[in-house]
Amino acid sequence: MRTALVVFLLAATTLAQGRRPPKPEEIEAVRTIVGAEAWGELPEWRRRDIVRRYLRYVDSDERKQEAVRAAGLKDYLTAASRKRGPRLPRSLEKEIEALPASSRSIATKLAVVRVRQLRLDRNLALIARKERVAWFERLFPEPFDPRAAREAKRAFDKQVAAAVARQLRKKHPDLAEMTREQQREIVRADTVRREEKVVQRVSRELKRLRDVRPERLPPQLDLLLQRRDIYGTPRQRELIRWALRPADSPLLDFRWMGKPPAENRRARIQWERDRVTLARMELLTRAGFPEPVVLHLASAGSDQEFVRSLRGLIGRRGDPAR
Repeated sequence: MRTALVVFLLAATTLAQGRRPPKPEEIEAVRTIVGAEAWGELPEWRRRDIVRRYLRYVDSDERKQEAVRAAGLKDYLTAASRKRGPRLPRSLEKEIEALPASSRSIATKLAVVRVRQLRLDRNLALIARKERVAWFERLFPEPFDPRAAREAKRAFDKQVAAAVARQLRKKHPDLAEMTREQQREIVRADTVRREEKVVQRVSRELKRLRDVRPERLPPQLDLLLQRRDIYGTPRQRELIRWALRPADSPLLDFRWMGKPPAENRRARIQWERDRVTLARMELLTRAGFPEPVVLHLASAGSDQEFVRSLRGLIGRRGDPAR
Protein backbone atom coordinates (compact mmCIF):
# COMPACT_ATOMS: atom_id res chain seq x y z
CA MET A 1 0.00 0.00 0.00
CA ARG A 2 2.84 2.38 0.81
CA THR A 3 4.30 2.04 -2.68
CA ALA A 4 0.89 2.51 -4.28
CA LEU A 5 0.28 5.66 -2.25
CA VAL A 6 3.58 7.18 -3.36
CA VAL A 7 2.72 6.33 -6.98
CA PHE A 8 -0.64 8.09 -6.53
CA LEU A 9 1.15 11.16 -5.21
CA LEU A 10 3.61 11.25 -8.10
CA ALA A 11 0.72 11.00 -10.55
CA ALA A 12 -1.01 13.80 -8.67
CA THR A 13 1.76 16.21 -9.66
CA THR A 14 0.41 16.09 -13.21
CA LEU A 15 -2.98 17.16 -11.87
CA ALA A 16 -1.35 20.07 -10.05
CA GLN A 17 0.09 21.21 -13.37
CA GLY A 18 -3.28 21.14 -15.09
CA ARG A 19 -2.97 17.66 -16.65
CA ARG A 20 -4.61 14.35 -15.87
CA PRO A 21 -2.49 11.20 -15.77
CA PRO A 22 -2.92 8.87 -18.76
CA LYS A 23 -4.69 5.54 -18.35
CA PRO A 24 -2.76 2.36 -19.24
CA GLU A 25 -5.11 1.71 -22.17
CA GLU A 26 -4.47 5.22 -23.52
CA ILE A 27 -0.72 4.70 -23.48
CA GLU A 28 -1.22 1.39 -25.31
CA ALA A 29 -3.45 3.12 -27.88
CA VAL A 30 -0.72 5.68 -28.55
CA ARG A 31 1.86 2.90 -28.91
CA THR A 32 -0.36 1.20 -31.49
CA ILE A 33 -0.94 4.40 -33.47
CA VAL A 34 2.75 5.35 -33.57
CA GLY A 35 3.89 1.78 -34.17
CA ALA A 36 5.57 -0.53 -31.66
CA GLU A 37 9.01 -0.35 -33.30
CA ALA A 38 9.00 3.46 -33.66
CA TRP A 39 7.65 3.85 -30.13
CA GLY A 40 10.46 1.71 -28.73
CA GLU A 41 13.07 3.97 -30.33
CA LEU A 42 11.66 7.24 -28.94
CA PRO A 43 13.31 8.92 -25.92
CA GLU A 44 11.21 9.15 -22.78
CA TRP A 45 10.61 12.91 -23.05
CA ARG A 46 9.29 12.45 -26.62
CA ARG A 47 6.89 9.73 -25.50
CA ARG A 48 5.53 11.99 -22.76
CA ASP A 49 4.96 14.77 -25.30
CA ILE A 50 3.08 12.42 -27.64
CA VAL A 51 0.93 11.03 -24.82
CA ARG A 52 0.06 14.58 -23.73
CA ARG A 53 -1.07 15.36 -27.28
CA TYR A 54 -3.18 12.21 -27.33
CA LEU A 55 -4.87 13.21 -24.08
CA ARG A 56 -5.67 16.64 -25.53
CA TYR A 57 -7.12 14.87 -28.55
CA VAL A 58 -9.36 12.43 -26.64
CA ASP A 59 -10.50 15.15 -24.25
CA SER A 60 -11.52 17.49 -27.08
CA ASP A 61 -14.99 17.62 -28.62
CA GLU A 62 -16.01 15.42 -31.54
CA ARG A 63 -15.66 18.21 -34.11
CA LYS A 64 -11.98 18.75 -33.22
CA GLN A 65 -11.34 15.01 -33.15
CA GLU A 66 -12.79 14.65 -36.66
CA ALA A 67 -10.53 17.45 -37.91
CA VAL A 68 -7.47 15.75 -36.41
CA ARG A 69 -8.41 12.38 -37.88
CA ALA A 70 -9.00 13.95 -41.29
CA ALA A 71 -5.49 15.48 -41.21
CA GLY A 72 -3.96 12.28 -39.83
CA LEU A 73 -3.91 11.31 -36.18
CA LYS A 74 -0.42 9.83 -36.32
CA ASP A 75 0.98 12.97 -37.97
CA TYR A 76 -0.71 15.11 -35.32
CA LEU A 77 0.82 13.09 -32.48
CA THR A 78 4.33 12.86 -33.88
CA ALA A 79 4.68 16.39 -35.31
CA ALA A 80 7.61 18.44 -34.00
CA SER A 81 6.80 19.93 -30.63
CA ARG A 82 5.81 23.56 -30.50
CA LYS A 83 7.88 25.34 -27.95
CA ARG A 84 5.91 26.97 -25.16
CA GLY A 85 6.71 28.06 -21.67
CA PRO A 86 5.67 26.30 -18.48
CA ARG A 87 1.93 25.90 -18.13
CA LEU A 88 0.20 27.85 -15.37
CA PRO A 89 -2.86 26.70 -13.41
CA ARG A 90 -5.93 27.78 -15.38
CA SER A 91 -7.21 30.06 -12.59
CA LEU A 92 -4.00 32.12 -12.78
CA GLU A 93 -4.19 32.27 -16.56
CA LYS A 94 -7.69 33.72 -16.24
CA GLU A 95 -6.48 36.34 -13.77
CA ILE A 96 -3.71 37.37 -16.15
CA GLU A 97 -6.18 37.60 -19.04
CA ALA A 98 -8.28 40.00 -16.93
CA LEU A 99 -5.33 42.38 -16.40
CA PRO A 100 -4.66 45.37 -18.68
CA ALA A 101 -2.79 44.32 -21.82
CA SER A 102 0.27 46.33 -20.76
CA SER A 103 0.64 44.23 -17.59
CA ARG A 104 0.04 40.72 -18.97
CA SER A 105 3.58 39.96 -20.07
CA ILE A 106 5.02 41.00 -16.70
CA ALA A 107 2.25 39.15 -14.85
CA THR A 108 2.93 35.95 -16.80
CA LYS A 109 6.65 36.11 -16.00
CA LEU A 110 5.90 36.74 -12.35
CA ALA A 111 3.37 33.90 -12.11
CA VAL A 112 5.65 31.35 -13.79
CA VAL A 113 8.58 32.26 -11.54
CA ARG A 114 6.53 32.38 -8.34
CA VAL A 115 4.68 29.11 -8.93
CA ARG A 116 8.00 27.33 -9.38
CA GLN A 117 9.55 29.03 -6.36
CA LEU A 118 6.62 28.41 -4.02
CA ARG A 119 6.40 24.75 -5.04
CA LEU A 120 10.11 24.39 -4.29
CA ASP A 121 9.70 26.08 -0.88
CA ARG A 122 6.69 23.92 -0.01
CA ASN A 123 8.32 20.67 -1.08
CA LEU A 124 11.62 21.36 0.68
CA ALA A 125 9.65 22.09 3.86
CA LEU A 126 8.18 18.56 3.65
CA ILE A 127 11.65 16.99 3.89
CA ALA A 128 13.22 16.36 7.30
CA ARG A 129 14.94 19.57 8.43
CA LYS A 130 18.40 17.98 8.70
CA GLU A 131 18.18 16.78 5.05
CA ARG A 132 16.96 19.98 3.39
CA VAL A 133 20.31 21.64 2.76
CA ALA A 134 21.70 18.49 1.13
CA TRP A 135 18.67 18.21 -1.16
CA PHE A 136 18.82 21.91 -2.02
CA GLU A 137 22.48 21.57 -3.01
CA ARG A 138 21.67 18.52 -5.15
CA LEU A 139 18.86 20.38 -6.91
CA PHE A 140 21.17 23.34 -7.60
CA PRO A 141 24.65 21.80 -8.03
CA GLU A 142 27.82 23.91 -8.21
CA PRO A 143 29.03 24.27 -10.88
CA PHE A 144 25.54 23.99 -12.32
CA ASP A 145 24.95 20.82 -14.34
CA PRO A 146 21.47 20.63 -15.97
CA ARG A 147 21.59 16.84 -16.28
CA ALA A 148 22.54 16.37 -12.62
CA ALA A 149 19.83 18.85 -11.64
CA ARG A 150 17.18 16.93 -13.58
CA GLU A 151 18.24 13.64 -12.02
CA ALA A 152 18.14 15.23 -8.58
CA LYS A 153 14.66 16.61 -9.29
CA ARG A 154 13.34 13.15 -10.13
CA ALA A 155 14.79 11.72 -6.93
CA PHE A 156 13.54 14.70 -4.94
CA ASP A 157 9.98 14.28 -6.25
CA LYS A 158 10.00 10.70 -4.96
CA GLN A 159 11.16 11.88 -1.52
CA VAL A 160 8.42 14.52 -1.45
CA ALA A 161 5.80 11.95 -2.45
CA ALA A 162 7.01 9.62 0.32
CA ALA A 163 6.87 12.50 2.85
CA VAL A 164 3.31 13.38 1.85
CA ALA A 165 2.35 9.70 2.02
CA ARG A 166 3.63 9.56 5.60
CA GLN A 167 1.57 12.62 6.47
CA LEU A 168 -1.56 11.11 4.93
CA ARG A 169 -1.08 7.80 6.76
CA LYS A 170 -0.75 9.73 10.01
CA LYS A 171 -3.84 11.81 9.25
CA HIS A 172 -5.85 8.78 8.07
CA PRO A 173 -4.88 5.78 10.26
CA ASP A 174 -7.34 3.56 8.35
CA LEU A 175 -5.84 4.41 4.95
CA ALA A 176 -4.49 0.87 4.44
CA GLU A 177 -8.01 -0.57 4.77
CA MET A 178 -9.49 1.79 2.18
CA THR A 179 -10.15 0.85 -1.43
CA ARG A 180 -7.73 2.05 -4.07
CA GLU A 181 -10.32 4.52 -5.35
CA GLN A 182 -10.79 5.96 -1.84
CA GLN A 183 -7.02 6.34 -1.50
CA ARG A 184 -6.87 8.10 -4.85
CA GLU A 185 -9.57 10.52 -3.75
CA ILE A 186 -7.69 11.38 -0.55
CA VAL A 187 -4.48 11.94 -2.52
CA ARG A 188 -6.34 14.07 -5.06
CA ALA A 189 -7.96 16.23 -2.36
CA ASP A 190 -4.64 16.70 -0.57
CA THR A 191 -2.87 17.65 -3.82
CA VAL A 192 -5.57 20.19 -4.66
CA ARG A 193 -5.39 21.66 -1.14
CA ARG A 194 -1.61 22.09 -1.21
CA GLU A 195 -1.62 23.48 -4.74
CA GLU A 196 -4.41 25.91 -3.91
CA LYS A 197 -2.19 27.54 -1.29
CA VAL A 198 0.40 28.24 -3.99
CA VAL A 199 -2.23 29.58 -6.38
CA GLN A 200 -3.76 31.84 -3.73
CA ARG A 201 -0.44 33.41 -2.86
CA VAL A 202 0.49 34.03 -6.51
CA SER A 203 -3.01 35.42 -7.05
CA ARG A 204 -2.45 37.97 -4.27
CA GLU A 205 0.82 39.03 -5.87
CA LEU A 206 -0.83 39.36 -9.29
CA LYS A 207 -3.49 41.63 -7.82
CA ARG A 208 -0.74 44.05 -6.83
CA LEU A 209 0.03 44.57 -10.52
CA ARG A 210 -3.42 45.93 -11.39
CA ASP A 211 -2.64 49.54 -10.57
CA VAL A 212 1.17 49.51 -10.69
CA ARG A 213 3.12 50.75 -13.69
CA PRO A 214 5.93 48.36 -14.73
CA GLU A 215 8.62 50.92 -13.85
CA ARG A 216 7.24 51.25 -10.30
CA LEU A 217 7.11 47.61 -9.23
CA PRO A 218 7.61 46.85 -5.53
CA PRO A 219 11.24 45.87 -4.90
CA GLN A 220 10.63 42.19 -4.30
CA LEU A 221 8.63 41.81 -7.53
CA ASP A 222 11.20 43.87 -9.41
CA LEU A 223 13.95 41.53 -8.23
CA LEU A 224 11.97 38.45 -9.29
CA LEU A 225 11.29 39.81 -12.75
CA GLN A 226 14.80 41.14 -13.31
CA ARG A 227 16.62 38.20 -11.71
CA ARG A 228 18.70 37.68 -14.87
CA ASP A 229 20.31 41.06 -14.17
CA ILE A 230 21.69 39.60 -10.94
CA TYR A 231 24.89 37.77 -11.75
CA GLY A 232 25.02 34.46 -9.95
CA THR A 233 24.48 30.74 -10.26
CA PRO A 234 21.01 29.18 -9.96
CA ARG A 235 21.84 28.23 -6.36
CA GLN A 236 22.91 31.78 -5.52
CA ARG A 237 19.74 33.22 -7.02
CA GLU A 238 17.53 31.06 -4.83
CA LEU A 239 19.55 32.02 -1.75
CA ILE A 240 19.33 35.72 -2.68
CA ARG A 241 15.56 35.35 -3.06
CA TRP A 242 15.29 33.86 0.42
CA ALA A 243 17.60 36.57 1.78
CA LEU A 244 15.07 39.14 0.59
CA ARG A 245 12.21 37.20 2.21
CA PRO A 246 13.76 35.02 4.95
CA ALA A 247 10.35 33.86 6.16
CA ASP A 248 9.99 31.88 2.92
CA SER A 249 13.22 29.90 3.35
CA PRO A 250 12.81 26.27 4.46
CA LEU A 251 16.56 26.08 5.17
CA LEU A 252 16.50 28.41 8.18
CA ASP A 253 15.90 27.33 11.76
CA PHE A 254 15.68 30.12 14.32
CA ARG A 255 13.68 28.26 16.94
CA TRP A 256 16.54 28.96 19.35
CA MET A 257 15.45 32.61 19.35
CA GLY A 258 12.15 31.70 20.96
CA LYS A 259 9.02 33.77 20.40
CA PRO A 260 9.08 37.52 19.70
CA PRO A 261 8.30 39.80 22.65
CA ALA A 262 4.52 40.03 22.80
CA GLU A 263 4.06 43.11 25.00
CA ASN A 264 6.81 45.51 23.96
CA ARG A 265 6.27 46.71 20.38
CA ARG A 266 9.72 48.28 20.07
CA ALA A 267 11.41 45.13 21.35
CA ARG A 268 9.32 43.02 18.97
CA ILE A 269 10.38 45.14 15.97
CA GLN A 270 14.04 44.87 16.99
CA TRP A 271 13.67 41.10 17.49
CA GLU A 272 12.33 40.74 13.94
CA ARG A 273 15.12 42.92 12.54
CA ASP A 274 17.70 40.78 14.30
CA ARG A 275 16.19 37.61 12.87
CA VAL A 276 16.19 39.03 9.33
CA THR A 277 19.81 40.17 9.69
CA LEU A 278 20.94 36.77 10.97
CA ALA A 279 18.97 35.00 8.25
CA ARG A 280 20.54 37.11 5.52
CA MET A 281 24.01 36.50 6.91
CA GLU A 282 23.46 32.73 6.87
CA LEU A 283 21.91 32.61 3.41
CA LEU A 284 24.37 34.96 1.71
CA THR A 285 27.33 33.20 3.33
CA ARG A 286 25.97 29.91 2.01
CA ALA A 287 25.82 31.59 -1.43
CA GLY A 288 29.59 32.02 -1.27
CA PHE A 289 29.74 35.81 -1.19
CA PRO A 290 32.73 37.45 0.54
CA GLU A 291 32.29 38.57 4.13
CA PRO A 292 32.22 42.35 3.35
CA VAL A 293 29.41 41.79 0.82
CA VAL A 294 27.48 39.60 3.27
CA LEU A 295 27.75 42.14 6.09
CA HIS A 296 26.80 45.07 3.87
CA LEU A 297 23.71 43.36 2.44
CA ALA A 298 22.62 41.90 5.79
CA SER A 299 22.69 45.36 7.38
CA ALA A 300 20.30 46.88 4.82
CA GLY A 301 17.64 48.86 6.63
CA SER A 302 14.84 48.20 4.12
CA ASP A 303 13.94 46.00 1.17
CA GLN A 304 14.64 48.90 -1.18
CA GLU A 305 18.11 49.36 0.29
CA PHE A 306 18.77 45.62 0.07
CA VAL A 307 17.87 45.56 -3.65
CA ARG A 308 19.89 48.70 -4.41
CA SER A 309 22.93 47.32 -2.59
CA LEU A 310 22.52 43.94 -4.26
CA ARG A 311 22.55 45.47 -7.72
CA GLY A 312 25.44 47.74 -6.88
CA LEU A 313 27.63 45.01 -5.40
CA ILE A 314 26.64 42.06 -7.55
CA GLY A 315 24.75 43.22 -10.63
CA ARG A 316 27.43 45.69 -11.74
CA ARG A 317 30.59 43.98 -10.62
CA GLY A 318 29.87 40.41 -11.58
CA ASP A 319 29.78 37.44 -9.28
CA PRO A 320 31.78 38.43 -6.15
CA ALA A 321 32.26 34.75 -5.30
CA ARG A 322 34.73 34.44 -8.16
